[in-house]
Amino acid sequence: MLNDDTEISLERARMVHPEAIVGDCVLVDVTEQYFRRIPAQVARNVVMQKLREMEGEFQYQQILKQCHEIVCGFVQSVSNAEVLVNLGHVMGVLPRAEQIPGEHYVVGQRVRAFLKAVKRTSRGAEVSLSRTSNRFIKRLLEMEVDEIRCGTVEIKAIARVPGQRAKVAVAALQPTLDPVEACVGAHGAHIKSISAELHGERIDIVPWSNDPVAFVLRALEPIKVVSAYMLDQQSVLAVMLDAQLLMMNKHDQMLVQLSSQLTGCKIEIRSVAQALAEVMHAVNTDPAFARTLRSDLVAALPQADEMLTRVRTLSPPSHLPQHDIDLFRQLMDARFAYLKSAHRTARMPDIMDKPTPTPAQGIPPAPQDAKPAPQDAKPAPQDARDAPKAALDHAFSTQGPPDQMRSVVVIPEDAYMTPISELGLNPRVLEKLYQAGISSAGQLMEINAQGADVMSTTLSIGLRAVREIQQVLKKMWGQMVDAGDACAPSSSDSKGGGAEDIEQARQIFIDAIGNL
Repeated sequence: MLNDDTEISLERARMVHPEAIVGDCVLVDVTEQYFRRIPAQVARNVVMQKLREMEGEFQYQQILKQCHEIVCGFVQSVSNAEVLVNLGHVMGVLPRAEQIPGEHYVVGQRVRAFLKAVKRTSRGAEVSLSRTSNRFIKRLLEMEVDEIRCGTVEIKAIARVPGQRAKVAVAALQPTLDPVEACVGAHGAHIKSISAELHGERIDIVPWSNDPVAFVLRALEPIKVVSAYMLDQQSVLAVMLDAQLLMMNKHDQMLVQLSSQLTGCKIEIRSVAQALAEVMHAVNTDPAFARTLRSDLVAALPQADEMLTRVRTLSPPSHLPQHDIDLFRQLMDARFAYLKSAHRTARMPDIMDKPTPTPAQGIPPAPQDAKPAPQDAKPAPQDARDAPKAALDHAFSTQGPPDQMRSVVVIPEDAYMTPISELGLNPRVLEKLYQAGISSAGQLMEINAQGADVMSTTLSIGLRAVREIQQVLKKMWGQMVDAGDACAPSSSDSKGGGAEDIEQARQIFIDAIGNL
């Protein structure tokens, strides 16, 4: 015999089976010797553990296929912290934070929820459910509305306050299809069914738009807005009647927050009195803005002043005549067009705290995402062109020798009206200037007057970029003086020496900039 465990001699085999011959298979009972109670119990536990692991893996793979979908189950148990939902072969956990406020659950109740996450644990699959997720509404709409399920209507965005209200922005991929009507259904059947599933939560279907202002106006409904304006890429100004603004409650504030979440824009609410007061204040204090108004708007300014008096009363009117609303919109359009063309910040300041700055006070810095001014910007007014010549005359008469020109530099008003995008600077240098809040050539001249080291540190640029800015400012100052000389009086009528003094002062200032 070669192997005692698998072979047996013929004599021993015939003791078990008398008719055995060489090559036969003989069964020998070895139970008592090798498989006693404890080894048998260990073997049984190992087999059962393997079976449980295989069953758990199978359940995990099955429930993983339903992740981010709606699942249905029955309430198994209810506690203050969570609700256990029996999903068939696995238990789902619905935490209190994922429950719709005001809902009450009883054992045996049928529940539909959004399968938020599936996690593998030593005890099997751990399933997290949610009824407050925005994707829960999205899946319900896909189940109820055939157009969404087929792809002809697309859900663009969802904003929701669970249990109270939800706003859904939809867009049609076919021009002849009305996405709102398709989602609402006949007599509101689709929305009523979904609202009943969400414990009476109201659902507003909003048509999506590429225009942020139009999208905000649609999202704010049923709030009535007189007009809306884009402040920057992430914020919109909405103007309401003073009476409506005074009557705004928590429900209306929730609508504004939902609209902000839906559109992705920060919505600033102002009254007609606040916005109109800012425009009238700008007309009285900013001559450059006043000169941009059309003649019909200038003639209607007394009417606008009278309208401002009416809306500023303790009991403002609940509505305005259509001609007053049209006049208000035209003035606001003119104001924002001026702010955009002048490359200024399109933020509406509070009149009581910080009045609109004039060119003498300086122009507010542009935001980091400010865009370059249009190329077809209007030329500076005639009196602004005379400012460089007068500034040079005054500087030359008061500063004395050329080495003292650096201590006091008079910057013309026209420099503050010139956006830095028109200076022809390198795009990288322009980006640094925008990040530092520099929007006009006048502001750039103020920093340049403090020295090259200060400019390099303030703007975080190198000496090469500083020299480029100084060369551009030299060229620009010469152009301004040329424009001023073109409309200057003759040398015989001028005071202080005439054109020769102006030319000398111009050269002094250019040399002073070159020495910075």
